Amino acid sequence: MSLSNKTEKVCWVAVGDFGKKATVSETFKAQAPSEFTSSIENAKVVSSLNKKIHTITYTRPTLENGKYMMNCWTFDRRDPIGKYVLTVKIGKHEFEKQVFYVTE
Repeated sequence: MSLSNKTEKVCWVAVGDFGKKATVSETFKAQAPSEFTSSIENAKVVSSLNKKIHTITYTRPTLENGKYMMNCWTFDRRDPIGKYVLTVKIGKHEFEKQVFYVTE
């Protein structure tokens, strides 16, 4: 994902049987220290001491009667370029890690 393209986002979609609401934990691992904030209502952001690992936890309604969950993130010039690893956990189910790169 390119910081120079302001419309690019990092998104994920999960398919399952999640019920009407689900608790989601998203963990981002970065190569350099960074700050993470979330505009999701009642989201809790916990960062490691070295500011390289950030876990964002929230509960919100699912989509299409519990069949889907999704979220998107934007990055800007304050975010370090390089490799990121995203782990998404919905309820007790942890999905496969996703790797993406932030470039200039």
